[in-house]
Amino acid sequence: MACSSLCMSLPRRLSAAADGALHVIGPQGQTIETLQRQVLLDRIEDPMRLRGLSFHLADAASFQACLSGRRWPVRIEAVHDDLQHAYLAQGEGGRWVLATLQGRFVMLEPEPGLPPSEAIVVEGFERLWPGETCAADAPATASLLNTRWRLVEIDGRPVPLSAGPREPVLPLSGEGSRVRGFGGCNASGGRFEQGSDGFLFKGLVSTRRACAGDAGLQEASDLAALQATAMRQIVGDALWLRDAQGRMRLRFEALALYLR
Repeated sequence: MACSSLCMSLPRRLSAAADGALHVIGPQGQTIETLQRQVLLDRIEDPMRLRGLSFHLADAASFQACLSGRRWPVRIEAVHDDLQHAYLAQGEGGRWVLATLQGRFVMLEPEPGLPPSEAIVVEGFERLWPGETCAADAPATASLLNTRWRLVEIDGRPVPLSAGPREPVLPLSGEGSRVRGFGGCNASGGRFEQGSDGFLFKGLVSTRRACAGDAGLQEASDLAALQATAMRQIVGDALWLRDAQGRMRLRFEALALYLR
């Protein structure tokens, strides 16, 4: 039975049949359409952008996608040599390195007694990301606002745990977009702005208490990095702050909810 545009706009529901089909049920309880399960998925023939870990050893290469964790062999054809040369130039032989590329999936001829399998053909190589991992593709598990963010890294340098009762933290409040942080010696405050064009701190000020040891230098680096922040990313329970050039300036970890 054909369904008019008015019919399609009315509430509908799905009903599963014993043979695996789905019946689209209209507002009067009638079957509008029956959907059958496909045995095989339609293959995507065109290249697509892939981000994952690349591995090369001798004449064998593999690629593991960040999002799915699935691993495929890489065919030694097309522009595979560009990827391999960049990999070897990093001196990373026998190690997994993050890569972005344009890849196309092809079916391999199955060996006797084995099912068919897929491989990747590299149609376009973008770049390697030495030292990076797939962590950036992990879903956020912490909230940006009203979370007690503890500072753990400044410009690639780890921040040691404080021996005292207070440690460097950066709570961000949704009320008034306020930030009231503590650098380990001095308190700081200001506002933050976020939108489609990035993430910025505005009007940051700090108390001027004299700090013992290297605490003062650490706080100065912390404040400079905050003022240079242009984008943010939450990866799992970590907050990454980057500058306009994409460089990681500050890394925080979520400790607990911040109660104002």
